[in-house]
Amino acid sequence: MFIQWSKEPLAIKIQNEEITKRPFYLNFFSLNISSLLNKVLHFFLFILLIRYFKPEEYAVYTLAWTHIGLLSPLLDFGTTSYGLVYLTNQKKDKFSTLFSFRIILSILTFVLTLGLAIAFKYPPKTLSAIAFTSIAIFANMLSGSLLIFSSIANKSYIVSLVSMAFQIILVVTLSFSIIFTKNLSNVFLFTFLLYGLYGLFNYFFLKRQKINLNFKFDPLSWLAIAKKSTVFLLISLLAGFYSKADVLLLNFLKGPREVGLYSAGYRFLDALMFMVVAYNVSSMPIFSKLFQEKKKRLFISKLKKDFILLIILGGGAALAINLLAPFFLPLILKGDYLSSIKVLRVIIFALPLILLTSISLNGLYAINKAKYVILIFAFQLIYNLSLNYLLIPIYGFIASAWITLTGEALNTILSFIILKKFINENFS
Repeated sequence: MFIQWSKEPLAIKIQNEEITKRPFYLNFFSLNISSLLNKVLHFFLFILLIRYFKPEEYAVYTLAWTHIGLLSPLLDFGTTSYGLVYLTNQKKDKFSTLFSFRIILSILTFVLTLGLAIAFKYPPKTLSAIAFTSIAIFANMLSGSLLIFSSIANKSYIVSLVSMAFQIILVVTLSFSIIFTKNLSNVFLFTFLLYGLYGLFNYFFLKRQKINLNFKFDPLSWLAIAKKSTVFLLISLLAGFYSKADVLLLNFLKGPREVGLYSAGYRFLDALMFMVVAYNVSSMPIFSKLFQEKKKRLFISKLKKDFILLIILGGGAALAINLLAPFFLPLILKGDYLSSIKVLRVIIFALPLILLTSISLNGLYAINKAKYVILIFAFQLIYNLSLNYLLIPIYGFIASAWITLTGEALNTILSFIILKKFINENFS
């Protein structure tokens, strides 16, 4: 248990707690409309994909996006956080330097992503899918740049509206493509075209704001930005690698069919990840504020209350899905995909663990102990790679489900142990 200390006057205590928790509950329970809509739309797209394509074909779609996501943290390299903190409306010249750095990062990410695809010796169909999908790297660079500019101009709602419009157009177009052509190649072709148009829209929207988007070669400024973000880049890369190790090893050790069946079950967990995003966005500023103001008692109180809240929400959702899955999921998962229900019933219990880990990680970030998160994720990467490599040949995709679940349990335990160790000394 965490150490308590002397009580403050009751009136002050109640007032402080109300001030602290009011914005959290308001933000947490009010829907992030853009994020939630994105999840709903892509879950609908997932249903169509598994209805019209075999597991080995759906695996190509999964592998393409999994591979694109491997190096996605490199694309940002902390430039979003840097822009939100260090730029203002009056510093449009500095935005040009930041934008130029993001261009370099997108080109580097694109080249490395395709290089890795060739090194991994994917079959031609998967290579082609990755090549078409990689346009998203440049589109995301441009949309992220718009996010930075609109946020520092206090108009971040613009990004939400643009994103929602794009996601609706994308999913509707891909849905019609799936239903009427039943050809996976057309899905990737339309993905390429729409992401290209999305990137261009973001670029010209930025141009209309009368800011200089000309390329500016300034390696010293780029290095200064990179230095402030290296720790978080490593965390993002390690988290991305360990979370994708199962899919990649399944593909190499068992083949695309196993990837398709495993990913179909995992997709239901992924659809609930908006809860994690909503929690992180809502709680991180509060943890940071409480630490800066040295309000240890409120900091610990928030940890405990969030723990109870998230174990009820996440645990309740996981238990309900596990119990109801055999009755309702056969309506969605048919044929070969019925095997995916076994994956879901195991892996869904990772949801409350991921939510609980988010509490401890936010606490570690707030008390400036992010470097220990690197150690946790490095251990997790070794754990996932080694166990998946040893057990997939014997047990197939169900091994990956159990490894994911036990890995998240270890994350939760380790992160809370480390937080408990440092929380007292960092508030002194």
